[in-house]
Amino acid sequence: MSFRERPECAAVVKTESKAGTLRLAYDGTRRAYGTVTLAQREFTGLAAQFARPHGLLGAFAGELMAHMPKRPHEALLLQLLEPRPGDAILEVGIGPGVTIAQLTKRLSDGRVAGVDPSPVMLRQAQRRNARAIASGCVELRTAPASALPFADASFDKVASLNSIAFWGDVECALAEMHRVLKPGGRMVHVMMPQWLKGDEAAIDRLAVAIAAAVERAGFYDVLRDSRATWPVRSVAVIATR
Repeated sequence: MSFRERPECAAVVKTESKAGTLRLAYDGTRRAYGTVTLAQREFTGLAAQFARPHGLLGAFAGELMAHMPKRPHEALLLQLLEPRPGDAILEVGIGPGVTIAQLTKRLSDGRVAGVDPSPVMLRQAQRRNARAIASGCVELRTAPASALPFADASFDKVASLNSIAFWGDVECALAEMHRVLKPGGRMVHVMMPQWLKGDEAAIDRLAVAIAAAVERAGFYDVLRDSRATWPVRSVAVIATR
């Protein structure tokens, strides 16, 4: 598999939705343009490590994510994704690789792949899934969501967990996810936005903004879901290629 050539995305684009105007930087230099992602804020200190893990603090953040009690948002993702035998599934933003491991358990055959821009997260995910990688049923790579290193129509399903809100290039990333999905394939995004601290209106606005971006990327049958999870409500967007 190899990278596919794709058109360059604009550096900054203003997009309108019911959630308001989102100014998205597509080259990773949000501060240079004074722009924000769907998360609508800059994270500092340890909180920044959950959005952009790096170094020792990033490794610590990865372990915290991996050992979160029950991971109810992950259960929601797996329920909505409906992994079936023979599926080829891609997770974008794998973090410490816990969801990759859960997907592998649910597939008697098939293929699971994942990408993350953080080398720290990739190392943790590789350790956690070493046996599955050695058997050839799991493939993990370092890559941003906006440049997926897979051929067109490679996957039956694509998913992200607590990831899309932190992408600085949301529309480019969604275009890439559309490209690598097979026609009729399913895409699922789940967010448990703890930084919103239970602000129900803000959580709803985030879900609407994600759904609007997904529709603009050319997906159809776009649906929103919401589940009571601890410590804050989780939202999901489901769509078909």
